[in-house]
Amino acid sequence: MLFQKRVDRAMEHSKAHSRGQEYDSRTDREEPELKDVMEKGDGFAMLVAALITFLPICLLLLLIMAGAGALFFLL
Repeated sequence: MLFQKRVDRAMEHSKAHSRGQEYDSRTDREEPELKDVMEKGDGFAMLVAALITFLPICLLLLLIMAGAGALFFLL
């Protein structure tokens, strides 16, 4: 079944509710690990995307600071 885990949690909630107990779904819910969710080349792709995004901004800020420093010494 497509949503078997959800159906099981709903059934357990229904049983606990009929007995008058509190049901906390967070206790038996497993969080998937990052390595289980990511595919083979995803880590490298995220690294390249971060470099493409942040490297030009950092270089621009570095050039601005270097230019401001050069103006300080030249004037």
